[in-house]
Amino acid sequence: MSAVLLRPCKGSRGFQGVPDHNLKLKLSRLSNLLNEDGFKEKVCVDLITVLEKNGLEYTIYPSGKFLIKPGKMDGGLSLERAENEANELLQFFEKCK
Repeated sequence: MSAVLLRPCKGSRGFQGVPDHNLKLKLSRLSNLLNEDGFKEKVCVDLITVLEKNGLEYTIYPSGKFLIKPGKMDGGLSLERAENEANELLQFFEKCK
């Protein structure tokens, strides 16, 4: 499994995740897997996928970089919750390489 550097995102109340190596994800396949797990797809094109689940918005790039941020109505996002969400995403990333 890949490791990820998680840091607060400038200009957002969310966190940016950067894998330790470029994953070259197939976003359409990833989006399908995430939809099966309860994520709601907002956008899925070759260069970016945006999904929602449990009040959070996830922006994912083919390299494996991602942004997790709270929805418009939610407050902030704790580091602990962001870490849990990042670990969940990494499990899906492993299935889409």
